[in-house]
Amino acid sequence: MKNIFVIFFLIFSVFSHSQAISLKNYAPGKNSSENFRNALNAIKKEYSGKKQHVVLFIPAGTYIITEPIVLNKYISIEGELNATIIKVNTPNHEAVILEENRNETDIHNSYNVIRNLTIHGPDFGKNAFEWKDLKRNSPKSVGIRVLGLRNRIENCSIDGFLWSGIEISSSYYNFITGSFIKNNRIGITIDNNSTSTYINNNELRLNSIGILIQNNSYANFVNNNMIENNLNNMLYAAKNDSDDSIYTTGNGIVISNAMSNFIQNNYFEQQYTNVFIHNSSDNEISSNFIAVNNLNSKEQNVLKLSGKSNRNVFTKNQTMGPNPNIDITKILVSPVNNYSSNVVDFGKEKNEKLRGKLRNAKNPSQLPQIP
Repeated sequence: MKNIFVIFFLIFSVFSHSQAISLKNYAPGKNSSENFRNALNAIKKEYSGKKQHVVLFIPAGTYIITEPIVLNKYISIEGELNATIIKVNTPNHEAVILEENRNETDIHNSYNVIRNLTIHGPDFGKNAFEWKDLKRNSPKSVGIRVLGLRNRIENCSIDGFLWSGIEISSSYYNFITGSFIKNNRIGITIDNNSTSTYINNNELRLNSIGILIQNNSYANFVNNNMIENNLNNMLYAAKNDSDDSIYTTGNGIVISNAMSNFIQNNYFEQQYTNVFIHNSSDNEISSNFIAVNNLNSKEQNVLKLSGKSNRNVFTKNQTMGPNPNIDITKILVSPVNNYSSNVVDFGKEKNEKLRGKLRNAKNPSQLPQIP
């Protein structure tokens, strides 16, 4: 058994093509940002020019940075789980940036990895439910900004950023797994024609919006996550049920101007609107469990459709409430658009109740199909 393990380890080492280097190997600077700058400059000079991949190991400790840690395609970073803390105290910059790359010949064999880091933003430790000064929300206040291709973010905790915990922008082939993303304006943002992002086995909690997929992003997969209690007051609350603004607090997942994304096998609880689809088409929301209750004397919405949204499918989802008085099939549809190409299926018994509630709708022919 031991020999098999050794053989496996050697095979893994040969094919990983990574040189492991500790931050301690470099002469210390005046502060943490200078330490990282020294290390990254040295690694780029010695390894990146040769297209050799390096994993920069960050020992346990708290590192207060005043500029982002910028990683090129050949540098990954790894900390000690629950012990390596990177702290950003102002909203003026990101914690980590994976810089843009588009050369497939350089990247097809390797992924950048960010693993085992705790990343704290300027709102870390503050009460998520107290009203915030929304003028502080800066687009640069992001825990990890992904601009390059082929990346893995694993076992990270990201807390307290005024824009987004993780932002994927014009990128593809990304995996976000096993991470705890909380107390941010938006937990995870997938933006600007991003595709092939796999969000699996994470916990998204106490953000204003759990996950936002927008701006022509497509073929992204959100599976097996806990999406709960995203009621942070870094965004204003919706004015009423007919408010179509997507940037409001209390949304589990928002899909806006995006297509063909797949939301499956997730657990939802404690959001005003669990799934919000706006100006989007051909998305599938299936096999999720959605716990429904009243929040602040307001009924939760299982699903909301607004704008020109077509051919979306909501099916095989299980909804449950704590008592029979809770409406566990509440959907909202904008009265000015035709949603008849969409399908909403709660199962035979619940569908009958939903049809009964919608029987007197103003434009019944424009409602989603209910089998």
